[in-house]
Amino acid sequence: MTRTARVYDYFRARPGVWLDGQALAEPGGRYAWRTRVSECRRAYGMVIDNRQRSVQTPAGRITVSEYRYTPRTLLDCFEENHDDHNHG
Repeated sequence: MTRTARVYDYFRARPGVWLDGQALAEPGGRYAWRTRVSECRRAYGMVIDNRQRSVQTPAGRITVSEYRYTPRTLLDCFEENHDDHNHG
């Protein structure tokens, strides 16, 4: 199984969950996980959002980069509900 396929499976098993980049390093490879996320977007058409937030640690402030996969069916449901509220 390719690293991209592993990241795909990892996201699919955790829809709607924000995942820290460190968690994605295991299936995607320590130095290539960002590329694997990009490949999942491109090759599989996955909707994967990114956010960065500042976190205070004992060693000081760090920036945490997190990714969330949203299945297309959930997006479609949201868009249908949004349209109903705007036109109903």
